[in-house]
Amino acid sequence: MRRFTYLGIAAALFAVSFVTAVTVLAEEEPAAKAAPLPQKKIDHAFLSGLVGDWNVKTSGEGPQGPMSGSGRAHFALAARDTILVQEYESDVLGGMGGHGVAKVSDDGKTLQMWWFSSHAAEPVLLTGTLTETSAEVSGTCPEGTVDIKWKKVDGGYDFQMSLNGKPSFTDTYRKSSG
Repeated sequence: MRRFTYLGIAAALFAVSFVTAVTVLAEEEPAAKAAPLPQKKIDHAFLSGLVGDWNVKTSGEGPQGPMSGSGRAHFALAARDTILVQEYESDVLGGMGGHGVAKVSDDGKTLQMWWFSSHAAEPVLLTGTLTETSAEVSGTCPEGTVDIKWKKVDGGYDFQMSLNGKPSFTDTYRKSSG
């Protein structure tokens, strides 16, 4: 009889332990995650000013030699106005195409840009500061460190790229008439 009593007590303790463990595990289970909030729309004078069509003139010295030529760029807001995208086509270096995707921090002071190019196997991630009249971003590419400075000027924007600290080339962006 004593044996059955011990077995009963053991079974009861096991049941209490099991119920307690299941309750603790259920309480530790992470709560269902709420859906992410929509991102802030881009509302920044420097970037909003880029929206539209541009004629681009290139001059300078790139990693492959002298660079001069012309092209076109188109900027548009996308993803419900939360990113700025750029399409770029130029006759520089025998023909170049590019696609940029830019995202602004919530405080409007930092810019991240992913640049895809017909002359590069991988995109380049550029990050840096953003003001009402300029953007300065840098990143790493196969040739080294790339620094880009955009500046709002009368009639458009000027773009300067440096590679490993050495000025490389300049683009002038002027509004397209059609």
